[in-house]
Amino acid sequence: MAIKRIFLTLAGLYLVVPPAIAASANSAVDYHNRADAGAYLGNQFAASLLFTQTLHQRITAPGDSQFWMRGSAYHTKNLSVSEGDLPIDMDRQVFILGADLLSLQGGTQEWTMGLMSGYGHAKSSAKNALTTSDGEVNGYSVGAYSTWYENIQDHSGAYVDSWLQYAWFNNSVTHSPAKQDYDSTNFSISLEAGYAFLPFSNRELVIEPQIQVIYNTFDSDDYWDANGVKVHQGEIPDFTSRVGIRWYSDQDDNTTAYLSTNWWHRNGSNSVYFNNTRVETNALDDLFEAKVGIQSPSSYSMQLWFEGGATMGSNRYQDYGASLGLSYRW
Repeated sequence: MAIKRIFLTLAGLYLVVPPAIAASANSAVDYHNRADAGAYLGNQFAASLLFTQTLHQRITAPGDSQFWMRGSAYHTKNLSVSEGDLPIDMDRQVFILGADLLSLQGGTQEWTMGLMSGYGHAKSSAKNALTTSDGEVNGYSVGAYSTWYENIQDHSGAYVDSWLQYAWFNNSVTHSPAKQDYDSTNFSISLEAGYAFLPFSNRELVIEPQIQVIYNTFDSDDYWDANGVKVHQGEIPDFTSRVGIRWYSDQDDNTTAYLSTNWWHRNGSNSVYFNNTRVETNALDDLFEAKVGIQSPSSYSMQLWFEGGATMGSNRYQDYGASLGLSYRW
C-alpha cells in the first residue's frame, strides 16, 4: 500500500502516516464552526446588499433634471451560521450618486431615466471559541434607473420605478496566519410600484403603500485555501421582495418628517462550500424594518434628507443604519 509521508519537526521526530488517516483530516473539520466560514458568508451577504435601494433613497421630491447622491452606513449583529455557534458582525458603508439624463412629460404624467454609480465597503468578523476571522469587501457598481409618475406636480397617485445594476467586488478573508483574496460579481434588477393618497381631505397626511421585487445573480471565484480545501461560493437568495408603507406630510414649503415601515422577504440563505460541505447562514426569510427621517422643503432647488432605522429578524438578527442624501434640480 502506498504511503504518504508527512514530516513534522517536533522533538526531532519523523512520522509516517497512512494515507487513510491523512485524507480524513479535512473531513473531520467542523466547517459550521470554522471562523473563516463566517467571514466568507459575511462577504457574500454584504455583496448582495450593498447597492440595494428603494425609490425614495434616490428621489424624495417632484421634479425632473435631478442630480442626487446618498451616503449610508449600517451595522449588522447576529447574522449566524446554521448548525453552528458562529455569530457574524458586520459594518458596511455605501456611497451612490446619479443624475437624470432624459425626461418626457405628457399631460400630468412624467417619465425619467438616468444613470448611477456607487462605491461600497464592508468589514465582517466571525469568532468561535478559539479563533477569529475577518472579511473585507470593496465594491463598485454602475447602473440605470427609470421612473414613471402619474402626477408630475406632487407625485401623488401611482408610480412605477425600475433599476438595474452590475457590481464587482474585491474580497479578502483573513484567518491566521493566511489571507485569501478573491473576486466576485453581482447583477441585480428591481421593479417597484406604489400609490400615494391623502386619506383625510382636511389633513396633510399622505400614505403611500409600496411593493418591490429584486432579483440577484451572484458569481465568485473558486479557490483553494492554505490547507488545500476547495472553497466554492454557493447560492444567495435570488429573489427579495418588499411590502411597505410610507407616511409623510404634504407640505412643500416646510421641513417635514416621514416614517417608513417595510416587510422584507428573502427566498433562501447565503451559502459557501468547503470541499463538498455546505455551510449556510440561518434563514432570514422575513425581516421587519422601520425608518424615520426628515427632509428639507421640496420647493427648493436643493434638498437634503436624513433617515435612520433598524431591521429585525429571526435568530436575534439586527441591522441598524443611517443615510444622508442630497438632490439638486436644475
